[in-house]
Amino acid sequence: MYIKQVLNNNVVIALDNSNNEIIVVARGIGFKNKNNSIIDENTYSDLKRYVLDNAGFDEIRNAYERIPQDILELSSLLLEKEKSKKEIINFISINAVMLLADHIHETIHRLKKGLYLRNALTNEIKMFYQSEFDISMIAKKVLLEKYEIALNDDEIAFIATHLINLNSNNMNETITSIQIVDDLVNIVRRVMNIELKVNSYTYTRFITHLKYFALRIINNQKINSTYDQKLAKFVKENYKLPYSCAMAMKRYIISKYNYEIVNDEVIYLTLHLENLEKEK
Repeated sequence: MYIKQVLNNNVVIALDNSNNEIIVVARGIGFKNKNNSIIDENTYSDLKRYVLDNAGFDEIRNAYERIPQDILELSSLLLEKEKSKKEIINFISINAVMLLADHIHETIHRLKKGLYLRNALTNEIKMFYQSEFDISMIAKKVLLEKYEIALNDDEIAFIATHLINLNSNNMNETITSIQIVDDLVNIVRRVMNIELKVNSYTYTRFITHLKYFALRIINNQKINSTYDQKLAKFVKENYKLPYSCAMAMKRYIISKYNYEIVNDEVIYLTLHLENLEKEK
């Protein structure tokens, strides 16, 4: 791996062994090296690699000059933990690091002025994306220690949204996905009149299914149909309330998102709902 262009003392554009352009960040890497220098990776214990993505060199240089190094490192830490949780193999994009760091940086300035924002999705994020919320709690501890800034749950949820968005790079899609899941869960509560056991394995499996279901709705993707008429008949006759609830969910999705749910999806939802009903 060698340096293609030095952006500042801590950031360089490099070419890896496959000749791909990547961003390399390490303290002093741009100060000690010049263009075309070979990078001795053993020299830098804090060395990190990022996908260049569509970020411009000037944009990257500006971000690393404008945002304090400890905030950039905090952003990287949070994203790396999320990457590990999701078992993502690819490098994190430099855009993801800069966007989260910029958000945290602006949050510090805003809270110092006593300006708090309400997050309409805080409860949903805490419920459906608990692990991302927990990772974001690291920021609460760091900012309190270094900047004497106290993050409330709304601010932590804003940070968690960046983690949820990792690997999709579409914040609107992430927010819409959260709203879809929340709306569908509320339909379940209303139609089936049950108290959901949010810490149960059955509930976790159901929410995971809804998350992927929401992404299919947003991207207008359909599952491959393997419709089993015998199974469908059994489900309709024996799981009447769960089936009725699944049909209510189908009507909602068609009405709000103009997305036609295939019969297989209704059956899958019904089976999940039946398991939830057994837990009540």
